[in-house]
Amino acid sequence: MSNPLRRAYGHPLLYQGKRLECPICGGRFRRMRHGRGRRDVQCPRCGSYERVRALWLYLREETDLSRGSHRVLHFAPEPSIAAAIEAMPGVDYLSADITPGVAMEVVDITSIPYPEDSFDAVICSHVLEHVPDDRRAMSEVFRALRPSGTAYFMQPVDFERAETYEDPSIVTPEARLRAFNQYNHVRVYGCDIRERLTGAGFEVTERRYTEELDSADRTRYALQDGDATEREDVVFVAVKPSP
Repeated sequence: MSNPLRRAYGHPLLYQGKRLECPICGGRFRRMRHGRGRRDVQCPRCGSYERVRALWLYLREETDLSRGSHRVLHFAPEPSIAAAIEAMPGVDYLSADITPGVAMEVVDITSIPYPEDSFDAVICSHVLEHVPDDRRAMSEVFRALRPSGTAYFMQPVDFERAETYEDPSIVTPEARLRAFNQYNHVRVYGCDIRERLTGAGFEVTERRYTEELDSADRTRYALQDGDATEREDVVFVAVKPSP
């Protein structure tokens, strides 16, 4: 597997400095690439966005993936953290995506081709908002996990919205952009995302890990402002209960 950290996302001289640090690739910068109407969004070296850096920090600091043996399935792998997770000692890593050439295996998350109880952990970041039958996807992840295994779900959530908004009649990219804020999204999740996950059988804990960090670390790692009502970086930690 080629090392995605070798890719440059901007001319190095434009970003040289020590004010900011990417926790994934270790790069130090005076600023990061701007985007989405915000400053310091994308790492100039590995290309990681705020939500990806937050997910990596959570996985590194708050889970046991770096200790012991774990079989990990990673959907829609973010290049910046795929290599870092794969390099963890004891991790048997498999990445998957519905699009050929993007990951190790071509897999439809609503029809996972692995036996029940196959994985210790599943990472599923910014996938469900693209999947028409998200409940089936959640159930398939649940089935593929071993008892006591954990899935880490991350998706955009509007916490001012009580219920998820979706409309299967909205199919064109232009209409989806207007309705769901992105041309290839099929819903806007509300606070009931938790109930959807528990409905699949998971025991769910919501971790706003960015907000758990102190302001100095949020600034240092260029993470999303904790005051935003629509979040991309909340980790839904979903455990498959033991029998």
